[in-house]
Formats: sequence, C-alpha cells, structure tokens
Amino acid sequence: MIYRKDYRKPTFDLPETELTFILHETATHVLAHLHFKNAELNKHIFLNGENLKIIKINLPYKEEKNGITITPSSKNFILETEVEINPKDNTELSGLYISDGLFTTQNEPQGFRRITFFPDHPDVMSHYRVTIKANKKDFPVRLSNGNIVVESENEITYDDPFPKPSYLFALVAGKLDVLMDSFTTKSGKKVDLFIYCEPGKKDRLNFAMESIKKSMKWDEEVFGLEYDLNRFSIVAVSHFNAGAMENKSLNVFRDSLLLATPETTTDLNYIAIESCIAHEYFHNYSGDRVTLQDWFDLSLKESLTVYRDSEFTYDLHSHATERIQDVLELRTNQFAEDDGPLAHPILLEKAESVHNFYTATIYNKGAEIIRMMREFVGKDAFMAGIKNYFKRYDGQAVRIENFVDEIAKAGNKDFTQFMNWYHIPGRPVIKVETSYQAPNFTIKISQFHKKTDKPFVIPLKFGLVGSDGKDLESGTLILDQKEQSWTFEVKEKPVLSINRSFSAFVDMIINYTNEERRHLMNYDPDLFNRYEVGHSYAINSFVQMINGEKEIPDEELLDTFGEYLNQDLDPMFLSRALLLPTDEEITNNLKQIDPEKIQSVRFLMRRRFAEKYREKIYALYNEMKEEKPFDLSREQMGKRALRNTLLPYLALTPYGIEIRQQYRQATNFTERLGALTVIMNNQLDGAKWALNDFYKCYKEDPIPFNKWFTVQAKVPVSETVAKVRKLLSHPTFDMKIPSKVNALLGAFSTNLIAFNTREGYELMAEQIAKLDAINPQKAAVLAESFRNIKKMIPELYESAKKALNRLRETAKLHDETREIVGKILDA
Repeated sequence: MIYRKDYRKPTFDLPETELTFILHETATHVLAHLHFKNAELNKHIFLNGENLKIIKINLPYKEEKNGITITPSSKNFILETEVEINPKDNTELSGLYISDGLFTTQNEPQGFRRITFFPDHPDVMSHYRVTIKANKKDFPVRLSNGNIVVESENEITYDDPFPKPSYLFALVAGKLDVLMDSFTTKSGKKVDLFIYCEPGKKDRLNFAMESIKKSMKWDEEVFGLEYDLNRFSIVAVSHFNAGAMENKSLNVFRDSLLLATPETTTDLNYIAIESCIAHEYFHNYSGDRVTLQDWFDLSLKESLTVYRDSEFTYDLHSHATERIQDVLELRTNQFAEDDGPLAHPILLEKAESVHNFYTATIYNKGAEIIRMMREFVGKDAFMAGIKNYFKRYDGQAVRIENFVDEIAKAGNKDFTQFMNWYHIPGRPVIKVETSYQAPNFTIKISQFHKKTDKPFVIPLKFGLVGSDGKDLESGTLILDQKEQSWTFEVKEKPVLSINRSFSAFVDMIINYTNEERRHLMNYDPDLFNRYEVGHSYAINSFVQMINGEKEIPDEELLDTFGEYLNQDLDPMFLSRALLLPTDEEITNNLKQIDPEKIQSVRFLMRRRFAEKYREKIYALYNEMKEEKPFDLSREQMGKRALRNTLLPYLALTPYGIEIRQQYRQATNFTERLGALTVIMNNQLDGAKWALNDFYKCYKEDPIPFNKWFTVQAKVPVSETVAKVRKLLSHPTFDMKIPSKVNALLGAFSTNLIAFNTREGYELMAEQIAKLDAINPQKAAVLAESFRNIKKMIPELYESAKKALNRLRETAKLHDETREIVGKILDA
C-alpha cells in the first residue's frame, strides 16, 4: 500500500537528461547521462528500473528490487548508465515496445523505468536531449519530444527546451505515412503540424488535422494559451492501452481515435476523435507545462483538461445535446463506481497500484467539480483564477490544493467547505420542495449524504418558468447548509426548473405534477432540463415496475415521451430525448439487480411506446432521410442520430423491414452500424446475412471490423456467452491488442443478460487471468466489470463471488488486478 501522506520532495535537482537509443527489436541499448545538481551528500538516491539488463554504470551502486541505489559523494555529478531492453517482448505496452513493426513508447504512469534507470516520479522535471541512432532507410520516421537540432542518415537528435517529468517522454521510429500542415499562432509564429499513421491510410487523417487546428485556435481565444514550440506531432498506433497520450509535442494515439472516413467511422466517433485530440493538445498547459507533484494528484491535470475539452466540444456543437451525452456517460460509468466497492475520493489518500488511478471519478467527476467551482465563484473570477494558476506555476510540479487556492483567491471565496467534494466519495442527494402564496414563490432544499453529515457547497442553476415559457427569475442558488429556503416575488405561479445543465453533481428528489412536467418539457428555456425532466421520470417509472410497484407501463411515461414527438425540436436533441434509460442508469437506482426483470420491463416499455406512437415514429423516421451528400453538419448528424434512435421502436412494428433496408442502403458507417446493432439485438430476419455481409466488407480493416466483435458480444441473450467463447478463438482476435480486447471482452462485460450468468462470470474470470499475464493494466479494467455483484440477486452473486475467488486464489495476479478483485470481494 502506498500513501499520499508519505510524499517526500526529491533530495536533488536533475536539470539535464541526455539519452541515446540504439534501436534493435530484441536488444535496444539505452545510454543515459543524468546531470544531478544540489544533491544532499550521503543521502541515498533510488532510481527505478524494471526489466533492464545492466551493461555499465559509472558510479558505485547497489541493486535493489525494481531499481538501483546510489549514494552521492558530491552535490553535483553525472550518472552514466547503459542498459539493454527487449521491446519485442514488452506485451504490457508500457515503456518502449513494438506495435506492428513500429517502435513506440507509453510512459504514463510508470513506463519510463522500463527504459532506463531513473527517479521515475512526476515531480522530477528535466530538460531532455535525445539521440536516436537508427538508419533512415529502415526507420524513415524518427521522432521524440521537442525540436530537431541535428539530423543525419544514421541518427537524429531532439532538444526539448521545456523541463518535463519522465512520464511525458516519447519516442517513435518506423515506417509511417505523414500528413503535413501548419498553424499560425496569434503572435504570428508558424507551427509545423505532422500527423503520422501506418502506410496507406494517410487519406483518413484530414479530419484529425482540422481538429488540431480548431483546438489550437480555441485555446488561444478562450484561455489565451499559445503553442510554445515550432512543431507538433501526433502518431497513430494500433497497440495502445489508453486512448491517447499527451507527451510534450509528440502525442501518441490509438489509431481508432485518429483515423476517420464516413465509410469507417460513426458520427459519435468523429466527435470523440475531435474531443480526444483537443484533450491531449490542451494538456500542453494543463499537465505538461504545469504538472503534478505526485500521482495522488492525478486529477489535477486530468479533470481540468476534461473540463477544457468538454467546453471546447460544447462551443463547437450544441451545448445542450453534448451536455446530455456527458451526463449520460457520468450516470452510466461514474455513478456505478461512486456507489460500489471501487468508490474513492478525487483526492486519493492510499492505493496499491497507481495504474488504478485512471478512473471516471478522477477524470469525469473531477471535471464536474471544476465546473461547480465556476458556478460558485462566477465565470469571470474562475477564468482569472485559471490564468493565474498557469502563470504562477509554469514549469512546476504542484498539487490539487494549489489549483483550488488560485480559484479561491480570484473569487474571494473560502473553499474549506467546498473541499468536501475532493475528500468524500459519493454524491449528495438534494430534496426540493416548492410552495406558492401569491406573490411569493418559495423554494426549500435539503441535502444529505450517505457517507457524511457534513454539508456540501452545491451550486444550483435555476429558473422560474412562467406560463409563456419565459423565466420570471433565474440565477444560481448556493446550497451550503443542511436545509435552506429562498423566496421570490413573482406575478404568477411558476414551475421550478432546477439544476439546469447539471450544474451540481447531485441526485435530486423533486415531485412534479404531470402538468408541471409537461410544461417544462414543452417550454423550459434550458434544453438540457427539458430532457432531464422526462428522462428522470422514465428512470423512476422503470424502477417502480421492476420493484413491482406497477405492473404495466405507465401511460403518463408514454405520454411524456410522446410529447417530444409533437414538438418541432432539433433532431440531435430528439435522438437523446427518445432514448430509454440505459441498463446502468436503472441498476444504479436499484437495491437488488435482477437482469431478466430489467430486460422484461425494458421490452414492455419499448413495445408499448412503439405500439402507441407507431405512425408518428415511422413518419418521423422517413422525415429524417437525407438526400444530400454526406457531411458532418449538425443538421445531418442530428438526422442520422434520430433515425438510429427510432430503429429499436420500429423493430417492434410492421415497419421493421425498414431496418434491413437501412443496412443495405446505408452510404455511411453511422447508419450501417446502427441498423446492424438493432438487427442483431432483436434477432430480426436476415441477421445472419447482415453479420456475414459486415464481415466481408470490413475484415481487412481492423478499426471498423472491431465492431463485428462488439455487436455479437452485446446481443442480450444468454447464448451470447458461448458465442463470445468461440470468438476468442477467431483468427482475427488477438489478446495482445487492447482494441480487440475492448471490442470483444469489454463489450461483453456491459451485456446485462449474458455477462450476469454463471457461465458469463466464469468466462470473464478465465480471460482476466490470461490477460493479466500479458497486460495487467487491461486485466484490471476488465476486473472492474464485477463491481455490481453484491447488488445481484443471490444466485448470481454467489456465482460471481465463486468465479472471483477462484481467480484470486489460483492466478498469480499483478498488483493492478489483485487490488480491484480484492476490493470487490472484500467490500
């Protein structure tokens, strides 16, 4: 176990690091010259090192477990080391490894220690000068951080003028195609842009290039942050554990988050690509220029950058619909984490493995807390605080408290109570009550939290919606006591619209009448809350039917959804609003989970809505057909999204034949995959033909072909377990490629029906054991799929517990996987 409180500052400075790489598939030599300064005499310095073969070290040293110790006899000295490593056998994809013949690196959080001996901690910041010795004929592309200073046929040297921690070091070498462009900053500096991919796929990089230029422009306009080097590069690789990595000036991406064409990429993936590129670029300041002192402060860089990339996406698209998507992802992923055995505070205090810090809590919940800071202090003060933070701590490794202090000073606020959000896992529940005695409208709100009696600071954006659909009053209420009331003098009785745009990270209890609900769904000026009112009612209705409080679908709920069909609304908004709650949203609100009962209620609800509004659904589906050539305009993307949302309803009507026609006639991947998914999930006529056709179309193209695994793994029937077991032996599946694991096993883990069976649990436990021996980081992520087992009905809980116990007892698990399995079993 490691603890935040045990952090100690380094007893030395390391201003200069010189590295030389002599590349070889199985025997790469790494020569390091580490220029230590101001070292405390006779204080041991531990240098991390794993799987390194020592060739030579110029100073006396002592070999330790996972590293060496040196004891400096002078304050200033140079440590020279030479080690040999084997990139080809590095299946953990951490450090230097080979991906389809391409040398590449991934060093966050602790990969650099697999490259050379080094004090591999984020607070050790150094200026890097890197030489790659590799023949240009065999390695036409040779990349590292910074600017090129020397280049010849047999070697190349890069110099990065900005000090950085070792986790931001990157190296890529091999045969790649490149798309080149440039961007001129607001000060007039030209930045050369390079995006690299495997040969033959250069034509798929155009969208990525436009996305990086949009990101650079937006960061200048909104945050005043200009790019600081002469070149910026991104590389697409097929073997990559994460989505992407923000290495200074040399980002590395999983290829599926960079390569895009209408024939191979869905609209949602296009937005994800754009957002991911922005996220990694924005790290240049929030993570690279200002980095973290300790891994326990991981949320310092990640939550601020998630906040920044989400605001970027909101500005480029629709704030309301993209906000709906973000909150849906929160409720699908983070809420389950916060409510289960893997719950942890944003400001972590202890852990077994830093690899398990990369959670929805650290990233997404952390971003929501930053968004609440903005509401608490006001946007102008918030932006001033962020600018002060970047200016004050440029080139430093800092803690979360440093960031919070800058926002507090800019807003002239005391953040002592606000810090509850960082220290306490879970989220508050607020209960909202209203009363009206003309002309006074009173709002009374109370808060409680399962894990503490301390009140939280909760900023609630609100509006009092009048009969004409306009706000009589609006603003932000700051709830910072256990119970508070506010009274407003208004000309008529309004309907309260509260927690607009999900301004506060809370669960909310508010009992609207049917009339009030309809009024908000028709007239609320806040489009997010139009969705939220109906969607929350749908979740509650699902829970009531599953718990036996209602036997048939709620007609009020059906009419609630029917209201949307009667309004002339943005198609993208409608595509979100007409979706039934996800399985995860429902299970988060249940004390006991019975998968079969959830599926039964979902089918009843979907069928009843389809029957009642069949003609309107069919008419709207046809209205959304697009005759114009494909583009990524908001209008066209909205139409495609709405057509796909309507497909599961059409599947239960005589118009189901439209789904097969959509698959056959689709000219883009969004509509083709949408149709195939519904055909497979509903086992419609022609399912076998469609699946085989998809296979033939994409078998030579790994990125879209991965969906062939996913659609089969997600079919909600128990027979899917046997199908997944068979697919594990398919010649195109490879456990060493993370994207394949995600496509098959990751997708299977979200299958409420198939995964939650005795056979499903056993299959997953077996594969986690196999994967742990190859890539423990991915194995730990898969192990998280068991996090809900204590809420399962008794027979399922016992089966899951048995499978996990067998995994823990018989497999020699790495720290990452063992920690997750242990937390779930011991909760």
